[in-house]
Amino acid sequence: MPAEEIYSRIAIADIAEAADILHSVYEATDAGDGYVSLEVPGLAEDADGTVREALRLWKLLDRRT
Repeated sequence: MPAEEIYSRIAIADIAEAADILHSVYEATDAGDGYVSLEVPGLAEDADGTVREALRLWKLLDRRT
C-alpha cells in the first residue's frame, strides 16, 4: 500500500474520532467551536494542490458539516 494511502487512512480515522469527540461542543456552541483541523502535508507552496487534497480528504471523511 502506498504511503499516501496509509497517511490518508490514518488521518481520516483520527479526524473522525476527534470530530465525534467534539460534536457536542459544535452543537452546544451553534457551530462556533468544536472544529477539527488538518494540515495538508507537502503542499505548502501549492495553493491549488492544497485545496484539491483538502477536498479529497473532506470527501473521504464523509461528514455532514
